[in-house]
Amino acid sequence: MKEHAFFSYKRLALLFRQHYIYKRTPMMYALIALFLFMYVVLVYRMRYSPHLFFQLPESDGVNNGYFDFFLFTLLGFAAGVGLTFSGLGTKSGRMEYLLIPASTFEKYVYPLINQLILIVVYLIVFWMSARLAVMTYALLPGFVVETIKGYNNEIRPFDFSMFFASDYIWFLSIGLLVAAYLYIVPLFFKRWALIKTVLSFFILLFVVASLFVLNSHVFFAEETRGFNIELHVFGVGKGWNNLEVFAFSALNVLTLVLFWLGYHKLKEIRL
Repeated sequence: MKEHAFFSYKRLALLFRQHYIYKRTPMMYALIALFLFMYVVLVYRMRYSPHLFFQLPESDGVNNGYFDFFLFTLLGFAAGVGLTFSGLGTKSGRMEYLLIPASTFEKYVYPLINQLILIVVYLIVFWMSARLAVMTYALLPGFVVETIKGYNNEIRPFDFSMFFASDYIWFLSIGLLVAAYLYIVPLFFKRWALIKTVLSFFILLFVVASLFVLNSHVFFAEETRGFNIELHVFGVGKGWNNLEVFAFSALNVLTLVLFWLGYHKLKEIRL
C-alpha cells in the first residue's frame, strides 16, 4: 500500500530499537557525566555567588543563577541537534543513509522524535542536579549569605515555572525556530555544515534587522535615527499588540516552512 510505503509504525519502532541497542551504553555514560557537570557547577556557583539563586521579588519571574546556566547547557544540546544529518556531507554517509530500511519520512521524523525524547531526559537531569545542588548547599559548613535589599535571602529550590513567568510562549516559539533551523539547514551544506549554519543564522538576523531599519527610515523618517527600528504599536486584543501578533505568527510560519523544506531536501539525497 502507498500509505505503508510512506510510513510504518513497525519500521519506525525498529529504527528506535536498533539505535538504543547500539548506543545505550555511551548514552548512559553521557547522562551521568552531564548530571555530575551540572551538579558541580551549580554547587560551586551557589557557594560563591548565592545571591544569584535567591528568591526574587514577585515582579521578576526569572532566577538568573538557574536561567543563565540552563541556557549555557542548551548550547551543547543545540550543537548536537545541528549534527543530526552531518554524515550526509560524505559519500559513505549518504550511502549509509540510503541503505536504512525505512521511508524518507521515517528517516526524517525518527531523529526528530529522538531529539524530543532527549530534551525531556535533559530537563529531568537538569531538575535533579539543581535540586540536589540546593540540598548540598544547605549542608555546606560556614557558607556566607549575602544580604540584599528586596530579596528573601535563601536559596530558592529549582522549579521550571520560574523560567516561564509570563513570556514562556516567546521562549518556546523562538527556541522551536532555532532548533528547526539547526536541524534542517545543515542539509543544504556538504562541509562544515554546523559552522555554516550558525554563521548563516546570524547573517540572516542582521539582514532582517537591516530591512526593518530601512523600512523604519522610509516610513518613519522623522522618528528613526541611526540603526534603530521605529514602529507604531497598538493593541489588537487582550494582552497583545500588533508587533507581538506579527512576531508570533512569523516564528511559527517560518518553523513550518523549514520543516517542509527539510523533508523535500532529504528526498533529493543521492550518491
